[in-house]
Amino acid sequence: MFGMTVFYRKGRIFGALPRTKTFTTPNSIAFKLYRKTPQVNKMLNVDSRITDRNKEDGSWISFELGGDQHLNDALRWLEQAYRGAKDVRR
Repeated sequence: MFGMTVFYRKGRIFGALPRTKTFTTPNSIAFKLYRKTPQVNKMLNVDSRITDRNKEDGSWISFELGGDQHLNDALRWLEQAYRGAKDVRR
């Protein structure tokens, strides 16, 4: 993916950080959730920094960083995506 630093686990892409290109805004990161449980769907719906929350499993979801205070939450979403990428059956 040109203009981004992407992250893989077990051959599955799960996250992207902007370098010269972005998904929605220059302050956003993106991640993929290969399986959305009801709990994860609830978390997506209550987080106002999430865009594209209703996309299908395995689609890119953007997270808008409004400042340093959002880094921990961004890392939690990337962790969720990382864990999900491991469990995907080929």
